[in-house]
Amino acid sequence: MDLYAQYLRKSRADVEAEQHGEGETLARHKHMLDALAQKMGIEVTKVYREIVSGETIAARPVMQQLLQDVESGMYKGVLVVEVERLARGDTIDQGIVSQTFKYSDTQIITPTKIYNPNNEFDEEYFEFGLFMSRREYKTINRRIQAGRLESAKEGKFPSWNAPFGYKVVKLVNEKGYTLEPLEPEADAVKRIFDMYVNEHAGTTTIAHTLTEMGYKPRKTDHFTTHTIISILDNPLYAGYMVWGRRKETTIMKNGIVTKTRPRLRPCDEYEKYEGRHEGLVSKELWQKAHEMRIAKTNTSPKRATQLTNPLCGLIYCSKCGQRMQRRPAGSRQPADVIMCQNTACDNRAAYMRLIEERIIDSLKTWLNEYDVSENEEQKKTDNIAVMKKNINKYEQELTTVTKQLNNAYDLLEQGVYTTDIFFQRSATLKDRIESLNTQIESVKKEILEEEKRQTAKIQFVPKLRKIIECYWSLDTPKSKNDILKEVIERVVYTKNVKGHGHEDEFSIIVYPVVPKHK
Repeated sequence: MDLYAQYLRKSRADVEAEQHGEGETLARHKHMLDALAQKMGIEVTKVYREIVSGETIAARPVMQQLLQDVESGMYKGVLVVEVERLARGDTIDQGIVSQTFKYSDTQIITPTKIYNPNNEFDEEYFEFGLFMSRREYKTINRRIQAGRLESAKEGKFPSWNAPFGYKVVKLVNEKGYTLEPLEPEADAVKRIFDMYVNEHAGTTTIAHTLTEMGYKPRKTDHFTTHTIISILDNPLYAGYMVWGRRKETTIMKNGIVTKTRPRLRPCDEYEKYEGRHEGLVSKELWQKAHEMRIAKTNTSPKRATQLTNPLCGLIYCSKCGQRMQRRPAGSRQPADVIMCQNTACDNRAAYMRLIEERIIDSLKTWLNEYDVSENEEQKKTDNIAVMKKNINKYEQELTTVTKQLNNAYDLLEQGVYTTDIFFQRSATLKDRIESLNTQIESVKKEILEEEKRQTAKIQFVPKLRKIIECYWSLDTPKSKNDILKEVIERVVYTKNVKGHGHEDEFSIIVYPVVPKHK
């Protein structure tokens, strides 16, 4: 029996429409696709719901899972409200989607058309639709950005998400929105600037003080240094609207597109406009805080141009979930340590060298687990063959039961079956069909996972051996970091005690890299 899936995703326009009260988008789209499936007489076995509106496949985890399942040949077709929901990113993403559906011979079913990727005309129509969708996206984005800039020039607030200390309100008798102070958040902002400029308190001290006084940011229970810095750097609190303060920069490195935003720029490098809202601090006070921040940045030791932490981007705090950072050796400790950057977290620091040793020990354990005998490997291969035979057996039985169900309809029409007998018989057969489909899908997933494990072993084991053999002989932290990231996704770290004699009393959980869809 052919399997079908649904893919549901919100667009940016859908999000804005929902904010204006036009209803929940995914629910409306699902109702539309359910009606289409019923009309076509097909059964949808899985619904993929994308709750993020990412431009690229990399930013859409559910889309990645769908492509992986489509690539494995799991579905006869995928239902979407329009082909643009599948890919509106650049030509690379569009090519990935097009080729995945083409080579797996999976149909794309919309309320207006069914696309067969292996049909030359359908393929051209599908690719043209994606191309036009990309052009439409660019046009809409240009208009949105132009509208936001015009709103900023007029002193209006061009967003629905109010910054800390404010709430968004509708302007009276005209289009657009502005901000109003929101207590007690507004009072917390005033205290931040007063403590920083007048009391010369550091950002970490301010974060601790506000938390102790009972103030809370919106998404967490405590203030962090980064939260305080972002408030001090924002001219909005002095009554300005700004444009281009943190302009996004896109670069490509090693074939990966990366987007970055600068944290702090001198205020003469971006546009400021007089806002319609009331500033929480005076312009003079904000300017003084800004000059202090710039001066501190300029007089601070320059960051090293080369990576100095071999565990950079790999190790995470088990208690608060934040990335942990390296603190170089100094007067307080004789060697580099790895510590949680969250000032309110009580996860204790440990020497970086000890953590590295523990990680390499974990890799050795992995290698021992992968290093099984040839007989065990042959057993796994035999298991895959047995599972494939089971699928054939289930599919043959499915064909038989489906014929029996069709015969039941014929017997009802011929008067051999009464209505009661027919419903009883058809219900039993439908239950068996559903059970067989579930078993087939389950076994297919088992085969796919086992094949992935075997492929991963072929690729993984040589990398593990290489790291274990050469890690300590590598010359730079960057070379160590690069080689660890080939096999490690993340390391979760926990330490509850501190002090002399407890240096190695910590635990780590090392998670391997999961092969991503290509």
